[in-house]
Parts: sequence; structure tokens; C-alpha cells
Amino acid sequence: MGHSAGAHLVDLRATNDRYLIEKGMTLKDIKGVISLDTASLNLAERKAEDRREANIVGGMIDAAFGSDPKTLADASSTLAIHPGKQYPPFLMFCGAKRASCQVQHKKFADALTKAGGQVSIKVVPLSHSEINQAAGQTDSSIFKDSLNFIRG
Repeated sequence: MGHSAGAHLVDLRATNDRYLIEKGMTLKDIKGVISLDTASLNLAERKAEDRREANIVGGMIDAAFGSDPKTLADASSTLAIHPGKQYPPFLMFCGAKRASCQVQHKKFADALTKAGGQVSIKVVPLSHSEINQAAGQTDSSIFKDSLNFIRG
């Protein structure tokens, strides 16, 4: 489970098995992923958006990954999904006011579903920081949905 950049990292770990293989693990070792409000599932697309938020995030992406297209592709969860691999189930939340987040989640879900994976995307009427806060509040739908997902 992760929020924002942390969500990007858990999504990437659960799609690009290179990171797991380095630790002697496989995708089968991950039982499920809960991703809270990341809009960076395809880094090159995210950097290319003409939105104020994307411009800010683009600088963060450059600082963390650089600008080499191969590196950006390797660090993009959506681009790591390929038919023939078995992916863990995903529960993803994104804010209703974040168009980038919704677009990125739809493309991720399409790729994962096409590859035979399972994903549930929940668009919630909360801001980026409110999603993070709600995840820890036992009376929130995010907390309840996450707990049900964990319980299977």
C-alpha cells in the first residue's frame, strides 16, 4: 500500500518483476496492492501533460528518474504490464477532481485487464491529501474498502 509517490512505487513493484527478481522474489509473492492517488503510472505521458500539477510533478520525475525515455518506460507501471504474467490484484483510489489520475488509472486498468489481471478503481470525492488521511480513519470508505480487500 502506498500514497502518491509511494503508490507509484508499490504499483511498479507489482508490475515490473525486475525489482522483485533482484531480491529473489516473484510477482506471486505479492498478494495484493492498494494504491492511493497516483497519477504517475506512465511517467513520459505524465511529464507531457499540459497541466500545472503535471508540470510540478514533471520536475519531481526528472529529479528521481532523469529524462531518458528507456528509464522512464522502465519506471512506468502501465508499460510493465504484459500478457502471460500473473499479476496480483489491485485496489486503486483516485480523486474525482484529478483528471490525470483518472486517465492514468483507466489506461492501467485496461492494460492489466487485457493481461488477465484484476483491478478495482474507486474514484472518490476527496483531495490528494484527504485520500491519504482517510486511509487511516476507520470510519472512511477508503479504510473499509482497503480492509475488505486485505481480508479477501
